[in-house]
Amino acid sequence: MSTIFIKPQELEHYKSTTILIDVTWHMPNANRDANEEFNQKRIPGARRLDINAISPKTSGAYQGKLPDASTFAKACSELGIKSLEDIIILYDTQGLFSVPRAAFTFLVYGFKNIKILEGGLPRYERVGLELETSTPSAHQPSDFNRVHLDVSQVKKYEDIIGAIKDPSNQVIVDARPSQLFKDGHMPGAKSLPFNQLIESDSDSFKDHDQLRKIFEQSLGGPEQFEKVVKGDVRVINSCMAGITASIVWLALFVLGVRSSVYDASWLGYSSHPNADIVKE
Repeated sequence: MSTIFIKPQELEHYKSTTILIDVTWHMPNANRDANEEFNQKRIPGARRLDINAISPKTSGAYQGKLPDASTFAKACSELGIKSLEDIIILYDTQGLFSVPRAAFTFLVYGFKNIKILEGGLPRYERVGLELETSTPSAHQPSDFNRVHLDVSQVKKYEDIIGAIKDPSNQVIVDARPSQLFKDGHMPGAKSLPFNQLIESDSDSFKDHDQLRKIFEQSLGGPEQFEKVVKGDVRVINSCMAGITASIVWLALFVLGVRSSVYDASWLGYSSHPNADIVKE
């Protein structure tokens, strides 16, 4: 099982050797400004990465695309990151929403020591730890300038077509709400709304046994999920635009399963004129 999460009380142990980054992103209809919220309140010493600002997009909305290597390397340099070995702790202000996407981005670009603050800022505040409300401190950029994408974890439209044509050793998991799935989905895709994985009264995943049962139910039973665990069947996670697919990716990650994300997700797939769409 993965130990990617750290508890808020453990932050003090890491502070002198890590870079702490707020990676909050809000849905467009939330009418919230994550950058302004960071300026008003943050964990002491935190830096800010706007994952929407570095994502290629054709409009003002988040398009779910990973930044290209040069853009991400530049963002890392501006954050003061010096190497792929740096210990980096990520958090968001929702608890567990945009932080999985940020963790996915860092990991597929080769970073070795990525951690996630369990429960994010809400949990940090609930346990009574210190907040910083003054103007964010400036930090020294680094000369970091190179990352390399692990393409095996990032799927494209052609990969989805391959999975649809030959589902014998791969399965598409759709993290969108059930109604959106019924309104239209990829052939053979399995529905697993991301919020089923998260405790309703907290800011974290359900326990490992519960997560496993949810995946078993969604993927067709214990035997099918065991094939996923063993690597005989590979999971491709999709959603609307890449954010919540990364939540499912992270849930599998903590169970010890390495999966991938369809970067463009439903927005990308459904925009293709010849895309096969199933409606229920």
